[in-house]
Parts: sequence; structure tokens; C-alpha cells
Amino acid sequence: MRRPGMGELRLGVIPTALAVLPQITLPFADRHPQAVLHIQSMTSARILESLENLEIDLGVSYLGEEPLGRYRGLPLYAERYALLTGPGGPFADRENLTWAEAGSAPLCQLTPDMQNRRLIDHRLREAGVEPACTLVANSLLALFAHVGTGRWSTIAPVRLSEALDWPGRLRAIPLTDPEVTHEIGLILPARDTHAPLVARFLEEAERGAIGGADRLTEPSY
Repeated sequence: MRRPGMGELRLGVIPTALAVLPQITLPFADRHPQAVLHIQSMTSARILESLENLEIDLGVSYLGEEPLGRYRGLPLYAERYALLTGPGGPFADRENLTWAEAGSAPLCQLTPDMQNRRLIDHRLREAGVEPACTLVANSLLALFAHVGTGRWSTIAPVRLSEALDWPGRLRAIPLTDPEVTHEIGLILPARDTHAPLVARFLEEAERGAIGGADRLTEPSY
């Protein structure tokens, strides 16, 4: 007979939330060491499709940006943004930046099928800058590697830049004019009861496992 906490939990996660996810998965794994977590990186559209096809149990994606249909969202944290650049890159000596200034830097960004890219492009246009990237990738690791060369910069979530920062090679400069936030949360079927492992993961999320302010107080190396 299978004991409570055993089994597999399948998660579909937008790329920018992957580095934050351990703040939930680690305490969950501590409480349920025999559970297997299967995490896949997906676009926000693919997450909804995979939930519909029963290919995943839960998603982690943007809330309030796209209709969720028969699914509901459980807020986890607010995503804020910074310009990541090399120590000798554009604006490397600045305390903070406007979105218009960030848009003038040589940028590399995620591919347009990623909601993060679409949201950033929208904010740049609101600031009067037409987004212009000379390098696009569907991998954040690829973007960070290219920023590390000093040729490119990228606009990325603050939490991601803190989690994946390479000491001495990347600098995160907060974008504060305007300060933009987007809510990230769990996507789940809109029903009252869930499979036991899903319910336990939701309990972990509701404990507030992702805490702290999602902001930088000063540029960091």
C-alpha cells in the first residue's frame, strides 16, 4: 500500500520562475521525501494546454495576464525587473534606471513566444522605446552567458538575477521608473478537492514559502 507523500507531482513552470521554485520544492521535499517532483520548463500557453490534457498537475505562471478559463490562480510572489549587464556594460555605474534607458542598451531577450518577453516589450513601448534585440534565445542560461561577454544586456526579473548571478560578471540594476510588477502564482483546476500530493504542495505554497520583498535595494555584482 502506497504511503502518504509517495508518488509523482508534475509541474509546468515558466522559465523565469524556475530559479525561485526551490523556495517551495525544498520544504515540500523535506516533509515528503519519497515524493518525486517532475519539473518542466514551459511557456504560459503550454502550461494551460498541458493542464487541459492532464500532462501536468500544477502550473507556475503569470496571473492576471491571460484568461485562465476553468483554472484558478494561487499568488506566490510579485515579479519585478532589473537590467542585467556586465561590470563594464551600459549603465554599470548607475543605482537604478528608467525603462527607456534600459531599452537603449544592446539587448538579448527571450523569444517572442514567451510571455515574459511580450510583457517586457509592452513596457518598453509604453516608455517610448521600440524593442530591438540582436540576440534572442528560449534559454535563460544562454542569455546570461551572452550578458557575461559584455556585449549584451538583458531585462530580467530581480529574483532570477539574484538566484543566477555570476559574481564579478553580472550586475543587476533595478528598473524603477516606472516600477513594474507582475504576479506569479500556481495554476490549478478550479475545484474544492485535489489529489493528496497536489493538496500537500498547495499547503506548502500557502504557508508563504516564497517570502521577502522582490526588489533590489542597490545594484549587486
